[in-house]
Amino acid sequence: MVVKSPGTPHNLDDLTGRRFGDLTVIERAGSDPHGHALWRCRGDDGREETHIKLLLTRPWRREPEKMVWRAMLQRCRPGGHPDYGGRGIRVCDHWKSYEAFLQDVGKRPSPEHSLDRIDNEGNYEPGNVRWATIKEQNRNTRSNRMLEYEGRTMPLAAWAEEVGLTYAQLRNRLKYGWTLGQALGFEPRNVRRGRPPKMRERSG
Repeated sequence: MVVKSPGTPHNLDDLTGRRFGDLTVIERAGSDPHGHALWRCRGDDGREETHIKLLLTRPWRREPEKMVWRAMLQRCRPGGHPDYGGRGIRVCDHWKSYEAFLQDVGKRPSPEHSLDRIDNEGNYEPGNVRWATIKEQNRNTRSNRMLEYEGRTMPLAAWAEEVGLTYAQLRNRLKYGWTLGQALGFEPRNVRRGRPPKMRERSG
């Protein structure tokens, strides 16, 4: 019988070499702030992850995509969260199935990514959802200015970042009557052939 000394972290049973789903435990990797032993694991696809025992032994706890899917359904139910179901944002029927949702959106690239709608007035459906970081999502708020040029639609802030301008510089160029192509530097300002290309704007 093994007697644990005072202060020994929880879940210290040796998990090295054990498999949990597609993960194989490689080695102990210290402890989390609560004293739970951390275990470094390698997936069958070569990725490496670190988890406590609880997340390894309860599969649903280590499926972030399923947790995101459940939360999406919950907040979009009729009469649900005021910014989602409460204002008519819905989940397409196809994505009522977790397997269909996962097949369309894929695995979460990293813990820093979360589910984001490209058009914030649109529903959760194929073509309007991506995994995005907080920085990317902050550029895609309802109040952000969405601009379309040559078939591409992005927030004003994203256009500015792409061409090396500040948000204020690009905003001011448009304010002074430049077309988006001119403001981005894709079109000259001193040559006009007919009417300048129209810039379509819609709420983000």
